[in-house]
Amino acid sequence: MKSVVMVCVTRQKNCARLIELGARLAKKNDKELLVVHALRKSDKVLGVGNEAEALERLFVQATDNGGSLMVVRSDDIASVLVSTAQKYNASVIILGTTPASEPVSLATRLRAMMPDMEIISVDGESSTGAFRISMNV
Repeated sequence: MKSVVMVCVTRQKNCARLIELGARLAKKNDKELLVVHALRKSDKVLGVGNEAEALERLFVQATDNGGSLMVVRSDDIASVLVSTAQKYNASVIILGTTPASEPVSLATRLRAMMPDMEIISVDGESSTGAFRISMNV
């Protein structure tokens, strides 16, 4: 099975930059792109009321970048992402930053659960359009 670059989008309306980064890495390293939208069972897709439009937007962004989209629901987001990464042979996981209201970032939880996995955490865009990347390799 070909390994994948897994891009996690969890309640982020502006996830195109994550998907584009994942697509560039996948293409450069001859890997597949898998976009995973993980949310709690009670959450709405991307935190908006019209889930059909939100799913369509994610689907278009994923497929326009040569990838596929998967939506997973669980009350343990970190665990469902770990099992998805293992099932689809992910070689790298890309995700945005966790809201400040969370006591421990999702990237930190994933790193603890998968210490050998390359995890790239991308901070939000600055006023210059640049963004900061934090990696563990």
